[in-house]
Amino acid sequence: MTIFCFPIIDFRAGAAGRAQSDEAFAAAGVRREVPFEVSSADLMVDLVRQGLGVGMLPAAYAPRFTDLRVIRLRDAPTRVEHLIWHSRPSPAATAFLDLLAAAPASAARPA
Repeated sequence: MTIFCFPIIDFRAGAAGRAQSDEAFAAAGVRREVPFEVSSADLMVDLVRQGLGVGMLPAAYAPRFTDLRVIRLRDAPTRVEHLIWHSRPSPAATAFLDLLAAAPASAARPA
């Protein structure tokens, strides 16, 4: 039995999460149909709970859904996030940036 025995539930076309999974399937040379497109992870989980298909979510979400079966994917797609901010950040944004700069393995903050 493979993932393709079940309908695929994914984010709507154009969303970052969808682009990530589309790229992963294309890199593996796999064509897939996505009969259910959703706008949120919660909606994806609701459809999975109703037995309508399978979905892929970031590993950080998996522990939240103890009632669902979770399989960790090998060679799963990764995504790089970038932080942007105004050249004159507010005090709150400055405090946030300072926290990030103090975090281990954080990206270098431009001067």
